[in-house]
Amino acid sequence: MRKGDPDEGSRPTWIIDHTPVTPAGDTPCTIVREVITRIAEGEPISRIKNDLDKRGVPTPGGRRGATGVWSRQSIRDMAFNVAYIGQVERNLIDASSGSEHVVATRARWPRLVEDETLHAARARLRAQQSGQSASVKYVLTHFALCGI
Repeated sequence: MRKGDPDEGSRPTWIIDHTPVTPAGDTPCTIVREVITRIAEGEPISRIKNDLDKRGVPTPGGRRGATGVWSRQSIRDMAFNVAYIGQVERNLIDASSGSEHVVATRARWPRLVEDETLHAARARLRAQQSGQSASVKYVLTHFALCGI
């Protein structure tokens, strides 16, 4: 997404960029949707990372190929970014108690991913991080792919 020109005297609008970034015609929006959906469906981040690198998909910084290799963290960050569901999170501190809490508000840009998909991806990653993943692990998980 990028900021568009504001109408006379109004705030700027947000425009979804549909410029293809891969030879297959993938746009940044389709890549975001694909990555978050694949995580929500339980695909390992390492497999997603390898696929994006192999396809030459530019990293969020815009680099391609050997100079721009996807990191596991950049893929995790996508799944925890509420901007993709059209929200903004702010940390607020209560002046009287000093306690901090997060408040989510609706943003001015359109959503790229459905709420349920992003929340499912976040839940999977949190479960994996805490070791509570319900999926069965095999010896060669994340290291070998079936040749069939």
